[in-house]
Amino acid sequence: MPSIDFIKDIQEKDRKTFFKDFENSKKFSQCSEEEIPNKSTNSRPLIADFTEYSPLHNGHFHCMKTAKEKIPDGLFVAVVPGLFERSGRGLPYILHRKTRAEIAIAVGADIVVEGPPMGIMGSGQYSLCLTKMFQALNTDFIPRGYRPFDGYEKILERISLGHGVAPKPYRIVDMDTKEVIYNGKLEEDNYVIVSFSKSLKKIGFDFKDKFIFVPRIEGVSGTLIRKACSENNLDSVKSMLPSETLRILEREINED
Repeated sequence: MPSIDFIKDIQEKDRKTFFKDFENSKKFSQCSEEEIPNKSTNSRPLIADFTEYSPLHNGHFHCMKTAKEKIPDGLFVAVVPGLFERSGRGLPYILHRKTRAEIAIAVGADIVVEGPPMGIMGSGQYSLCLTKMFQALNTDFIPRGYRPFDGYEKILERISLGHGVAPKPYRIVDMDTKEVIYNGKLEEDNYVIVSFSKSLKKIGFDFKDKFIFVPRIEGVSGTLIRKACSENNLDSVKSMLPSETLRILEREINED
């Protein structure tokens, strides 16, 4: 478990960040209509990717790189949650959100925005809030990593058609046709995609052909990376990390 001082330090940083953001938002609210940029001034398609980046590893980098290669003129927006992990136990991330954002920019993201506080939400509630962010950003493309298995391609095809797909107990249902398109449970990463499609359909956001599905690469474990960080043994996982992530992790460990 993290120490009390570690948690207090993160809470103090978050408090300062919150009030700084609040002051900036007041300044922005005083801008005239002419000073506020709109979509018409930027014709670049927007790629919005949600991930925790705890920390950003080669799997995350592969997903980002694949999306940017498919949409070379795209503006890549990383949606990164703060303050606590999705475990439901209220644990802070091993890196402050500012540091996770720094790594995302270092490896190629154009902009980082903070996502909903997933650590205090149920999965359905969080999925709905996140998809509303995609809608507010007027997202053009959503890259998502997945684990391939027999039967999942059919689910992805339905989502690419803009169909909502709903996870039911031990079966997956096409919300548009009411067909059962898969019998069984899904692993977490694959479940997230299905949950997103259900929430996007619920809020009325057209996501036809907007998902970029990226098969996950092997040999990367976020759990092992976090364990190595806690034990100050980054050499054991350096092959799983982009050089930028490794450099910033080493800096953070040395500063502690």
